Amino acid sequence: MFVLMCQAGAIRFALDASRVLEVLPYVHCQPVAEAPRWLVGAFACRGRSVPLADLTCLLTGQAAAIRWNSRILLWQPNTGAFAGPIGLIAERVTTAEIDPQKLAAESGSAHDSAGPVLLDERGMFQLVDPDRLLVKQGVEAPVRADA
Repeated sequence: MFVLMCQAGAIRFALDASRVLEVLPYVHCQPVAEAPRWLVGAFACRGRSVPLADLTCLLTGQAAAIRWNSRILLWQPNTGAFAGPIGLIAERVTTAEIDPQKLAAESGSAHDSAGPVLLDERGMFQLVDPDRLLVKQGVEAPVRADA
């Protein structure tokens, strides 16, 4: 499985790269009045306004440190609250490969509702699903047609 490795402060985490539509350089955004702390604002992308969420804030409650290697990951959410993609501010973005067999073997290991905690040569990291993080923040979950 191809993933994007990121950091939230000192915490390492990964996202499934197949759900990332595009990796963009960090851009300043327009703040949104009365938005929750994790929703930084909105930015213009391909002629539309895109909401911008702070992954570090969703994971740790602290705002991301904007660095030269901070990126915006254009994510296609499965939550019903967003009609299109959202931008996710991520720190220190790199790429990596996770062995699917190792992932399956460790899927029962320590984890919380955001995703499993895994181990590589650099230490522990968590494979997170931003959709789960958004649902934890009260963002509406998708409505299933078969429900």
